[in-house]
Amino acid sequence: MSVPVHKHIRLPKDRITTLEDGIFAFSMTLLVTTIEIPSRYTSTPLPDPVAHILLKVIPDFLHYIVAFVILAVFWYLEHQRFLCVTWIDRKIVAMTVVTLIFVALIPFSSNLAGDYPADPLGGIVFELNVMAIGLSSFAQWKYMRKTSDLCRPTVHEATLVREMAFALVLPVLSVLGIALALLKIPYSVIVYALFPVFFLLSDRIFPLSPAEEQALESGGSAIQNK
Repeated sequence: MSVPVHKHIRLPKDRITTLEDGIFAFSMTLLVTTIEIPSRYTSTPLPDPVAHILLKVIPDFLHYIVAFVILAVFWYLEHQRFLCVTWIDRKIVAMTVVTLIFVALIPFSSNLAGDYPADPLGGIVFELNVMAIGLSSFAQWKYMRKTSDLCRPTVHEATLVREMAFALVLPVLSVLGIALALLKIPYSVIVYALFPVFFLLSDRIFPLSPAEEQALESGGSAIQNK
């Protein structure tokens, strides 16, 4: 059953998207600080110290790339969701803040997983962090579907259902990563390499429904070409 949003609690969406941009930018920039280079004054003298350091930071660099790509794709998806709404209410603000809590935590969990790639718990902490982001996204899409006048009139319900399905990609990959970590397989976060693949192939994996195609032909809108 659709629930209308009362006009007195409607809020403009510009401020929350600006906040999102700032936190995503800060978190993505902070990720590079998780690549730790030992001081040349404390390192044991080696004939080829740079090569030794580069080999040593491979786990950190791998986790940096994975975390950066996840945040970049998710930033895009967040803005895509806000394109569907005309206004936001307090619940959307609250759910967005929860999402941003876990986004800001990514540099920590990525650093933990990168510093201890052979410890399953390090990977599990990162995977739970990413799962929380995905579940929060799913909850927001679900709430948007339930709340009638939050979305633009031209956004078809089938679009919301399709986006809810895509939002579950990260939680499913996280469960797979946790299973690999529990099996003591190092670098379990490599499962997230599939996330940009799902993103690029989303139109084929999650095609437009006949109802969405009809809405597009009649002048409506549906989210295409992620």
